[in-house]
Amino acid sequence: ASLFPLLSRYEREPEEKSARAFHLGLKLTLIPALALAIATTVLAPGVIHLLYSQEYRAAIEPLLILMWSQAFLILVFFFANVLTSMKRQRAIFHAAVIMLVTNIVGNWLAIPAHGASGAAATKLLSAFCGFAVLIVPISKSFSFPIHELLPKLATLGGLFAAVIVLTNQVSFALAVIAAIVVFPPLTWISGIFSAEERNLLRALFPSPSLRGR
Repeated sequence: ASLFPLLSRYEREPEEKSARAFHLGLKLTLIPALALAIATTVLAPGVIHLLYSQEYRAAIEPLLILMWSQAFLILVFFFANVLTSMKRQRAIFHAAVIMLVTNIVGNWLAIPAHGASGAAATKLLSAFCGFAVLIVPISKSFSFPIHELLPKLATLGGLFAAVIVLTNQVSFALAVIAAIVVFPPLTWISGIFSAEERNLLRALFPSPSLRGR
């Protein structure tokens, strides 16, 4: 949402500026969503045990599914903001209708058979459908350097997951601390952000740990 004014202004300016704003916004949206989903995948049992008890271990599976659905929903909201800034709300309406129908039909079919996990899976499917609908008009307006971004995201996700898994073998608290402390520098050195994007991030979020890099 904070990028909406920027995207709206760039919509009236050269395409290159709009594309730069979109690519930076996409990365700033996608990376935290990926981190949250990966961390929850590894730490869900500990989270349920800490907040509730082992009696609620059946909630682990729905939690895992819901967190991955949140990753898609975050992208859906980002795409919706971008399309709104471009005055292309029709695609957002189509996505909302498809997501609503998917939720209604999916819950009707899945909840009786699979309970909470079925509801969570329906939400994941609904979010993915919304993502699939909105990515079509988005991809027509902006280029996706997916061949460059995916390997870097995979490397970042793999390293992040490895850190959490290893520290979780020691203790749940250490894994949580490691997830919070390790992810920002891993992201910074992964090469996901271009030199221009790094300079902009330095200006937006000045930090002694980043100034020398």
